[in-house]
Amino acid sequence: MKTILFTGGHYNSALILAQKFQTNGYLIIWFGHQYSFADKKSYSQEYLEVTKNKIKFVNLETGKFHRASLASYFKIIKAFLFCLHYFAKNKIEAVVSFGGFLAVPPVFAAFFYKIPSFAHEQTVTMGLANKTILPLVKRLYLTWEKSQEELAAKYLNKTMVVGLPINKRKLTPFSKKNLNQFLQKEFNFQFNKLNKPLILISGGKQGCHFINNFIEENLDYLLTYYNLIHQTGNNTQTQDFNKFQKLRETLSKDHQSSYLVFSYSDHFSQFLQAADLVIGRSGAHTVYDLLLFKKKILAIPLPFAYAQEQLKNALILKSLGLCEIIEQNSFSSEKMKKNIKLLLRKQIKEDKIDNFIKEHIKQNSLNLIYEDIRNSI
Repeated sequence: MKTILFTGGHYNSALILAQKFQTNGYLIIWFGHQYSFADKKSYSQEYLEVTKNKIKFVNLETGKFHRASLASYFKIIKAFLFCLHYFAKNKIEAVVSFGGFLAVPPVFAAFFYKIPSFAHEQTVTMGLANKTILPLVKRLYLTWEKSQEELAAKYLNKTMVVGLPINKRKLTPFSKKNLNQFLQKEFNFQFNKLNKPLILISGGKQGCHFINNFIEENLDYLLTYYNLIHQTGNNTQTQDFNKFQKLRETLSKDHQSSYLVFSYSDHFSQFLQAADLVIGRSGAHTVYDLLLFKKKILAIPLPFAYAQEQLKNALILKSLGLCEIIEQNSFSSEKMKKNIKLLLRKQIKEDKIDNFIKEHIKQNSLNLIYEDIRNSI
């Protein structure tokens, strides 16, 4: 039985690929963050989802390149030595990484032992981690063909444009007319007025405290005109979910029936398909999902993302008429209200989006990566 080690910051797609290898008889080991960044006490969503699939999870602590400090470099070296020791005691046939600073020490250790490594880049702009490990990997899988423009010619033969692996269950069609029945079953909740536009608010699995604060300030206004599904994230430091739970109890009955709030849900795909508009960040997976479902977003790109990668992600959607962008340093309640109205009035140009998807989105990403790695080890 061959053993493959998975790691990286974008674990959603990595886990889909790991499950395919696991189903086909491979042993999977996972290097990741066992605890959330907020308090180092609560298990991370990554740890919970990976271990739920009966995959061995190894906690790896390392530093970030783009926030370099002596402490950060010390963590990187320590993580590298840990990986060297682990690889010496365990037979690993391949390392597969999905971006982020977690990928760097395992790939360097694998190179030391002449173990083949494979990396995947999710965003339009190449991440710093993947730029760092590019000379060491056997193959770099790209979500977007445009990413090749950043690479030196000598590395182009290492690249393969494959798109982003997607869980097929996520693509199961879901209609807004079935929303109340679904919510009653899963949350014991129903919207009282389904004719109001539905806005999905999410800052990702960990949540976005900045977005949550603006929603709190404008909650009465929003609930007067819209139904809200609000994923606050499960950040135990900010305690946003607990705050919004208590806030909901103080609302009028009419507003309560327009507001569903939770920390995190596995049903995000259904909510996205039912929504008329999304308010949130513009990470790689979010942008990909919005494209596939042709959904509009009021995007607030993460301001300290490397090389403004989230802004560049959002610009793809904006070019297709699916997005308005408000950068965090200029965000205001008035801009939010104005852009919500603008986006809800905007007609989606389906033909334009269909042509873009046909030209730029790979439909068989999972199998492309799986077969390439399988044939290489």
